[in-house]
Amino acid sequence: METNQQTEAHEIRRLDEWLTKFTSKDPHLPSLEKVGTLLWQVWKGRNDFIFRGTKPDAIKVIDLARSQQISYQKWGSGEELVKKTEEPEKEPTWRAPKPGCLKLNVDGSLGEGSSEGAVACVVRDSFGTLVDGFSKNVWAESSVQVETLGVLEALKFVKEKHFCEAVLETDSKTVLSSLKDEQQTEVNARGAVRSCRLLLQQMPRLGLAFCPRSANQATDWAARNQRLKTISPNWWASPPSSLWAILCIDAPIAGHRGSPRI
Repeated sequence: METNQQTEAHEIRRLDEWLTKFTSKDPHLPSLEKVGTLLWQVWKGRNDFIFRGTKPDAIKVIDLARSQQISYQKWGSGEELVKKTEEPEKEPTWRAPKPGCLKLNVDGSLGEGSSEGAVACVVRDSFGTLVDGFSKNVWAESSVQVETLGVLEALKFVKEKHFCEAVLETDSKTVLSSLKDEQQTEVNARGAVRSCRLLLQQMPRLGLAFCPRSANQATDWAARNQRLKTISPNWWASPPSSLWAILCIDAPIAGHRGSPRI
C-alpha cells in the first residue's frame, strides 16, 4: 500500500504519537488499535523465537492480534466506552443454549481454487464451556458443498455421542434451506443433503438454527486451521491461546465475565 505519508524528524519523538498522526491522516488506513495489537503480537512472536526457539507463525500472530483487539473493544480498560453515532451496531456474538442443552456450531473451510477443504464442530454447554469437538479434512467442489458436509459430519457426531438434547447451528442459510427442500441446493451437495435429512429423522430432539458468521468464530478458527494443517489433534481438550481468546469473548454472553468455565 502506497501511503505517501511524511513526518519531519523533529515533530514526533514517540512511536505512539507518530502512529496516531499517521493513521489519522488517511481514513483508509487501519485503526491505531489494530496496528498496535498487531505490533504487540509481532513483538511477542519475535521474543518467542529468540528466547524459546519457537518457529514464527504469521497466521497465529494475526489471529491473536484480531482476538486481542476484539477483547479490548469489548472490555477496554474498565472505563465506559463512548459510542460514536457513526459507528455500526455491534455484531452478534455466540449465544448460550438453555441449561441442560448443548450447542454445536459447525463450519466449513475451502481454499480458493482448491478441492481440499475442512470441516469443524465446536460443542459448548450453557456456561460456554468447550465440552467436545472435532475437525477433519474433506473433499468439496464448492463452499455450499463443504458447509453441507460440515453439517453431515456434525449429525454423525451427535448420533455417535448420544447427545440427549442439542442445537446445531450453521452460518449458511443456503444449507438450511436445502435441508428443507433438496431441490434448492447444488447438484454436488445433494448426496450430503439426503444423508442429513435421513439422520435428522432419527433425532427428534435436535434443533437446527442459523447463526451469523460473527457468532461462529470459534468453529471458523477450527475449520480454517484444520485446512491449513496448523491445528493439534486435541485442540478442543487443550485450546491454544488463539482459540481460548475467542472462547473468552463468547463466554460473557452465557452470563460469565472473563472466561468460560473449565
